[in-house]
Amino acid sequence: MEKLFNKKSILSNEAHGLKYNHENHMKELKSENGKKKAIEKYMMEVEKLNERREAISKTAPMMGCTISVDWVRSSTWGHNPHADLYIWNGERSERTEASASGCGYDKLSGAVASALNDSELITATLYANCRKLNKAIKNGSGFYGIGRDSFMFNGGTGVECYARVFEAIGYKWEHHETDRSDFISITKKGR
Repeated sequence: MEKLFNKKSILSNEAHGLKYNHENHMKELKSENGKKKAIEKYMMEVEKLNERREAISKTAPMMGCTISVDWVRSSTWGHNPHADLYIWNGERSERTEASASGCGYDKLSGAVASALNDSELITATLYANCRKLNKAIKNGSGFYGIGRDSFMFNGGTGVECYARVFEAIGYKWEHHETDRSDFISITKKGR
């Protein structure tokens, strides 16, 4: 397993739930007394990132996932999506929730992206299939809506972008919608 000791790797992994505050780290380094402590703290953060990456690499990819979205009325922003994601991989299951508000972007994909990014099993699935995903990206398959280094979903881009990502790594994406709800099913092809 490759160790992650550079700033780019650390910053790209912040989105996976690991926080590293570069500004505070640099302030601590400026004081002579804080240098040793800051270096130790930095090394502990790097070790946490490596442990998390190791845990993700040992997690089995998902077998399936459902995302249920309810549109809730807001007096300020109209209707806002509230996404509820349920995912399983044969060993365990996981549930995440997310919502989006505001205007001027695709709120559905904002809520769905947040729910997907909060799931460790989604992250494990993307990393387990990173060769397929990178190959599809290099072949110019027109991927939009996912980070190329961190494999994190970008909100506000439209959920159709996520469908192409999952289909490229061997999953079937089905999206059903009504006036007040959306339902997305992601299953392994051939199941």
